Amino acid sequence: MKISSVFGAMNIRAETLGGRPHRKRIDCVDLEYEDDQAEPTAYLYFLDDERRLRLNPTNASVLQEAFGDETDDWQGKSVVLTSVGRGEMAWVRVSPLVETRRRRRRARK
Repeated sequence: MKISSVFGAMNIRAETLGGRPHRKRIDCVDLEYEDDQAEPTAYLYFLDDERRLRLNPTNASVLQEAFGDETDDWQGKSVVLTSVGRGEMAWVRVSPLVETRRRRRRARK
């Protein structure tokens, strides 16, 4: 048995990303109380992955800036997850993919 498979198997961590970016689509944000915590922890869930990502204040602010304050509006939005740092100091950076509308050029006659 690998001990790494026991702890945090349901969470996306920097070391589980394998050093490459991962594109994900957001399913929802859920607040969960762990043990005897007074404050809940926010977790980001994805449509194409059973694992979740614990939201830190930096990533939460980045998503709020890109997609708005209401987390229900984040569903279906695309993000890229990348690992930053090394070893025990590594963390996951969430970068929003904001769709831009392209103008279609009309053919001149």
